[in-house]
Amino acid sequence: IGPPGGGREALAASGLAVDGSAQCARLTAHGPVVLTVASVTGSVELVGATVSWPGQRALVADRVVIGGRLECRSMRVEGETLVRNARIRATLGLAAAALANPGGVALNAGGLTVDGGVFLTSGFVAAGEVRLLGAHLGANLTLHRAVLSNPGGTALNLGRASVRTCHVDGAICTGQVSFDGASISGDLNLSEAQLTGNPGHPALAAERASVDGALILTGARVHGEVSLRTVRVGQRILLIGAQLANPGGIALQLSRAQVGADVCCDDLTADGGIWVAGATVGGKFGFPRARVRNPGSTALDAFGLHAAELSMHTAEPMTGLVVLNHADIGMV
Repeated sequence: IGPPGGGREALAASGLAVDGSAQCARLTAHGPVVLTVASVTGSVELVGATVSWPGQRALVADRVVIGGRLECRSMRVEGETLVRNARIRATLGLAAAALANPGGVALNAGGLTVDGGVFLTSGFVAAGEVRLLGAHLGANLTLHRAVLSNPGGTALNLGRASVRTCHVDGAICTGQVSFDGASISGDLNLSEAQLTGNPGHPALAAERASVDGALILTGARVHGEVSLRTVRVGQRILLIGAQLANPGGIALQLSRAQVGADVCCDDLTADGGIWVAGATVGGKFGFPRARVRNPGSTALDAFGLHAAELSMHTAEPMTGLVVLNHADIGMV
């Protein structure tokens, strides 16, 4: 379907009320599809749909209420997908979907509320920002091996979002990944993720975030600063085998962070400084077999660090200044 003569929407159903489900599988639209302020008691199916309106809002489900699931598996959208302030009682599925709005917002889901899980998996690809700013997700957010690209901007924005558990493991992200101010009641898992940030800005930002479980960066490869300043983590931070590269700058920023258990940096490679000034670590802060290099500058700034134990059994001496002034450490 295409825009009707004299109009611009391929399909417009603003204010629609459906007692049951809406089946739009394999829909092909050359123009925007608009479902603003709609109410569907059942599920909405957009499996295999294609919507094309490049550079503009292509699929608009703003302020919709869906009693079941919103299933968009294998959907293709050129232009912005807008589900801002929507309410979904079950799950949001975007497995194998491709959303393209280069240089803009590919998925705008600010204020979204989903009672179940949100799945951006099985080859999910986004060119443009995936924005879940202030979203409330009652279950898991899964981006396992997703590919997100927004060079020069934000690839994934979960600022001030509320999530049970977040899986970004194996994802490839070009552009900043932000969890600033987010609240995660389980784990935040970025193991094996590949993050490439923007020059002069953190590649991963989780300042003021709260993670009740573990923050996992095992095997992650990050080009740019990992900024976890003032983060609160209830359990451990795992950086085992991670590779952090921000030469001449800060590779890992944990200043004033609060960690309930251990910070595990086994086999970590950091090209850039590690700053933990004023942080509190309830367990062991360990660097077994780690390599930390920041020649001509500070390798480890632990000014005022509070930790039960600090282990410095690195694979090689840290290259750069090590600052431990006013640190309160139970065992070294």
